[in-house]
Parts: sequence; C-alpha cells; structure tokens
Amino acid sequence: MTIRLDALLLPSDAPPRHSNIKRNVLFFDSVSLIDPSDKSLINGRKITEQFNQFHIWEADRATFPRTENYEDGYREIIAHTRQLQTRGIVRILNSRQSPNVDLGINWTLYNSAISNDELVRAAVPDIGNDKPSISIPSCVLSGREIHGGNQRSKYALDCNSPFQIPHFDEAWSDLAHLRIGRAIKFLRLAYGKNISPLASDHINHHIVTALTQHSIPCATPSQSDESLANLSISLDVMDPQSLENVLNDMSWDEVIRLRREILPRISNLRIFLMNRVNAIYQGKRDLEIYRQEMLKTRLEFESMKESLAEEWGKLRIGATFKFGGISGASATGLTLLPSFNTWQEVTTLIVSSGLIAASSLTDEIKSLIPAHRKVRTHPLYFLDSICLHA
Repeated sequence: MTIRLDALLLPSDAPPRHSNIKRNVLFFDSVSLIDPSDKSLINGRKITEQFNQFHIWEADRATFPRTENYEDGYREIIAHTRQLQTRGIVRILNSRQSPNVDLGINWTLYNSAISNDELVRAAVPDIGNDKPSISIPSCVLSGREIHGGNQRSKYALDCNSPFQIPHFDEAWSDLAHLRIGRAIKFLRLAYGKNISPLASDHINHHIVTALTQHSIPCATPSQSDESLANLSISLDVMDPQSLENVLNDMSWDEVIRLRREILPRISNLRIFLMNRVNAIYQGKRDLEIYRQEMLKTRLEFESMKESLAEEWGKLRIGATFKFGGISGASATGLTLLPSFNTWQEVTTLIVSSGLIAASSLTDEIKSLIPAHRKVRTHPLYFLDSICLHA
C-alpha cells in the first residue's frame, strides 16, 4: 500500500534555506514552493465580478511583506532545483493556476481573521518598540468592498474592525495583517490541492499554532498549549540540526542519491502514522479520548523510529541519528500537529469569529471555503521548527 505525503512550504518574509528544503525532500514525496511572482492575497486582475451590465476587476490587495532581494533568492532556489522539478520532487505552484480555489474567498477569510486579536498577535512574534525592519508594502489592507449600483460583492461580509495591537507602532499591526493574509491564501491552496501545509519559519509556525488552538475546545490558553503538546508527534528519525549541517555541504545530486535510500525505508513509518491519525480522528469528538489515542500513537511511533534509525545507521550519515525520546510541539525539527477539527470547520471558525452577525455567512460562502470538493479527513499541519533555533 502506498500513501503519498506531499507538502507545501508556506512562504514567509524571506526565502527558505537550501538545507531546509533538502531535509524535507528526504521525508516528503514532494515539496511544493510558491512562485515568487504570486505576491499578493489578491493579485491584480485575477478576480472579476459581474454587476448588472458591467464587470469590475480587482486590483492588488494585501501585498505580502518581503525581505530585500526576496525574488532573487527564491529564483536561485528554483534554478538550483531544476532536476528535482523534472522528477516532481520539488514543485513550483502558483495560485493563479488553481481554478478550483475561489480566490475571492481569501479576501472574506482575511477580513474576518485580522479582527481576531490572538491571530494578529501571533503573526508578529518579532514585535518590538521600534518600527518593523521589513517595509510594509503600499496596498489596500482591508475593507473597501466593491459595489455596483445597488449590488454588493458576494465576498463582502460585515466584519469587525481590524485589530490594532495597542502600545506599539501601527506598522506592526499592518505587518501582522499581511502575514495572516499570506498564510490563509496558501493554506487554502494547500488544501485545494490535497497537500499538507508545512510551516518552516517562526512566523507561520505561530500563525498555524494559533489556528490549531482555535480548533481545540479548551477553557484557557494554557490548557490549549498543553493539548497541542499532547497531540503533536515529532517525526525526525535523526537529529535535525546535525542532518541540516550535513546536507548544507551536499550537492543536490547527492541529496537525490540519499533520498533513494531513505524514502523507501520511511514508507512504512508514514503509512502507520497516516492510517492511525485518520482512524483516531473518525468519530473521536471527545478531546480527552482523542488525546489519549494520540499519546498511544506517539509511543508506538517512537518505537518504530528507533528500529528505523538502527537500519539507517549503516548509511554514511549514521552518526547524526538520534534514538528514542518523546517530544512535543516545542521540539526542534519536523513535527506533525493534527487538528481536532476539519479544515472547513477551522476556516468557518475564523470567519465567524470576525463577523458582526453570524447570519451573514451565507450557504454560498460556506460552500466556497473548503477550496476542494474532497479534502483529507482533517488537516495535518507540519511544523518545521529547526529554523527557530538555527
């Protein structure tokens, strides 16, 4: 039995490190990157609406914050991975090539999400007393829905005002809003293509964690943090930092050869993990039962990793392996963080939390939120927190 496990690397302010991509192609069947030309929540002239006798095209909205020379750095990665792209190991995606994903819903989700104080605060873990070091693009940040005569855009919902973080320069709130928009856009794209989202930077790490916390029925934030730690599963068979150090000096050809040896051996590990997590989710709407089942799965998975590490010890990178040790969401390295709710439930929660009147969430909007007719039973978030410590 073959179960594919493909990941979409959520874009951040800066391009990912080569060594990080190399490490992830050793675990996933493919790693998708976002075309650097896809640079706004809504790219200009990609959404049109009919109002009586005329069309209106949207301009750029919520343009993503990026470090200087971002596109040059990303295009270097794309150039260096040409061979992997021809094999389908690395993929370059553009949301404009996904007709099954209604891009206008991104604006609906975004305007609701940026009114949520927890999400906004989570999007700026780097907040400080000075202005952000990264520049805020000049763009439409929120609201300003299209109206045509007496008609209103179908994407327009009555939302609460965008949350502004008190006691800090307003640029931090603007930055948080744009980062949330970027995460929402590419989370929807991932689920529209049935690919698992992978957060490999501290910004997306915090946003995804905040989204997951919203899906867990807990009384307090501290209880939610504990639940996340209990639900998470550390996936690294070997020490991730040591492995990245080794991979950093490897050519892409050498990584491909290493992948040929590692990927077949990890297949049974992934089949066990995916089957168990899917089975646990079915009908387990009691959080405590779900938590206990996940803890049992984690213990069994750790035992399987030890056996696999012994097999891998024969490889020339065997010295980097780690053995045993149960670690939670705060661990360094690749972590699986299953959500207690479906993707549609999570996104509906995002929208509803920002609405002035819940009744304004129409059946049409609800039907467009999932971005795919059939998605995985529940979202599997992958957090690659090695970047937090590197």
